[in-house]
Amino acid sequence: MTDAQQTRDLVRRFYATYHSADRDAIEKLLSHDFRFTSPYDDAIDRATYFERCWSHAGTFAYLDVKELLIEGDTCFVLYEGAAANGSRFHNTERLQLENGRIRSVEVFFGRPQGETSDAGSDIRALVERQAQAIRDKDADGVMIHNAPDMLSFDIVAPLRQRGAEVVRERLQHWFDAFDGAIGCEVRELEVATSSDTAFAHFLQRFSGTNTSGIAIDMWVRVTMGLRRIDGRWLIVHEHMSDPFDPDSGMALTQLAP
Repeated sequence: MTDAQQTRDLVRRFYATYHSADRDAIEKLLSHDFRFTSPYDDAIDRATYFERCWSHAGTFAYLDVKELLIEGDTCFVLYEGAAANGSRFHNTERLQLENGRIRSVEVFFGRPQGETSDAGSDIRALVERQAQAIRDKDADGVMIHNAPDMLSFDIVAPLRQRGAEVVRERLQHWFDAFDGAIGCEVRELEVATSSDTAFAHFLQRFSGTNTSGIAIDMWVRVTMGLRRIDGRWLIVHEHMSDPFDPDSGMALTQLAP
């Protein structure tokens, strides 16, 4: 196998790991001093790359390499893909290789940092990624979109929770209360943006069976406040609620859209 063929094989395996979400495979493809750059990431290191970017792995309907050009240890790649919600995209990336591993990736895509013309699409994709993370019981996948000092008004006590770590603990406790998969559906999503601030509201359905064998199927109302911080949209406030019956004082969890 020629050097060029080996490079093509390595690069194609790199993109295949994003479709299959094979963390072990991609770990073997990246150098220890790996760096990642995009319009939203400034030469972040390997650990930050996995924390910030890897949560998207496995969420694509497809991811296909269309063109692959090699010049020495540099490779330019044009690929196309589609998210789980059907939205399509295409990116160009410059990969730098060294000793049979990928040392750096630089991504060229979309609009420059700070431009807000398509912020609504970004936030819709964020909401869908969080819903998929809930279906996967992936607490880290949910929390990666939350600001460290976020404020949460949950549907259960206490009245409010401050800080991502507290919210994550509550989230993991909720995941552990389900026996098997969690159903999560989003409907009637509306997004409003202005500069680096945005609001989203939608109806969300949760379903499944808890560890006591009780079937759960309920809709809640969700409102999110978001800010664009260092080029990324993060949730700074989340409010979930159910209406209640004023006569009985009980939450109306059986309502459906």
